[in-house]
Amino acid sequence: MPEPLTQEETRQLEATLREERKVLLDALDERLHQGDDPDEMSLKNNIQDGAPDDRPSASMLNDEAIAEVSLELRELRAVEAALERIAQGSYGICANCSSPIGVERMRAQPAAALCIACQTESERHPSLFAPNTSRMRL
Repeated sequence: MPEPLTQEETRQLEATLREERKVLLDALDERLHQGDDPDEMSLKNNIQDGAPDDRPSASMLNDEAIAEVSLELRELRAVEAALERIAQGSYGICANCSSPIGVERMRAQPAAALCIACQTESERHPSLFAPNTSRMRL
């Protein structure tokens, strides 16, 4: 079984999470202001002018942008949740079985809320885990 995180390891991982949050916020900010891009404006203008050949391209761009924003928002929520666990003193403890997650896993995935065993189980049997939580249904 992995050892609990030391205070120093937690501080280092917190710094990593804060940097990751900054990168995600910057990426979201940039993505949300992409509408100012001249190529995108040209495409939008062509669609508004009735150029039917551009509609699939615009739809694909929109779908791709939505998917990217959704992924970045999910990652940002996970980072924010990890920072909250640090503030509460439960960071590095599995949200399902309450075992230490281990420094190696936390370094690889600083926002991890589950130990490897519980994460594997949640991926194999997602219906056993309550929606919107990491805790296993009893």
